[in-house]
Amino acid sequence: MEQAIFTMLCMVYDNQNRVLIQECNGTIAFPGGHVERGKSFVESVKRKVYEETSYHIQKPVLCGIKQFQETAGPGV
Repeated sequence: MEQAIFTMLCMVYDNQNRVLIQECNGTIAFPGGHVERGKSFVESVKRKVYEETSYHIQKPVLCGIKQFQETAGPGV
C-alpha cells in the first residue's frame, strides 16, 4: 500500500512583487514543511511561514500539487 506524506512550500510576495526566500542548509528555498496529520494545508502553511519567518500570512492560495514516487510501482 502506498503511503502519502504531505509537504508544502509557500511563495510569499508583497504588492511590489518582492518574493520571500530563506537559506536552509546551504540552499535557497521558500518557507514550508510537513503537513501534520489531521491538519489542513491552509492551517499548516500559515503556521510554518510564521515559525520560519515571523510573518503572518492571511489568505494562502493552493496553486499546485506534485506527487513524487518513492519507488516504481504498477503503472509507473
